Amino acid sequence: MFYKTRHIGVVTTKFKDCSRIFKNTFGFNQITNKKFISGHYIENLVALKKAKLNVCHFKTKDGVIIELLEYEYPKSKKKKIRSNNTGVSHLAFSIENYEMFKKKIKGENIKPIGKIQKSPDGKVMVAYYSLLNEILLEVVQELKK
Repeated sequence: MFYKTRHIGVVTTKFKDCSRIFKNTFGFNQITNKKFISGHYIENLVALKKAKLNVCHFKTKDGVIIELLEYEYPKSKKKKIRSNNTGVSHLAFSIENYEMFKKKIKGENIKPIGKIQKSPDGKVMVAYYSLLNEILLEVVQELKK
């Protein structure tokens, strides 16, 4: 069956801003250039007639590949960002220091949802954030014993 995770696909309507944040704020390595895709192959793959989209790939420090997608046609439908939406709910990332994370995201369109709190087992501090009002992020800081 499956033997490894290949990548995680994330759809945005704010490709340029999201790419910049992935690179400059989160420190992901951009491993492919932005590429426009259309035609028979992509239409069949995604089952959307006349599909046209932009795509590029980023690699996290621990090797996870995130595929960033922006559909030019058909346009993506905006939905309210909520943790109980169906499909992929959120992206979770470990951070070393929550205060440094807050400084790093200052001025970006990354807003807290709820409050940071200690997990019931006391092992981590955890918080949810909205990235560009489209992508839900979970940030987790492991606590020292």
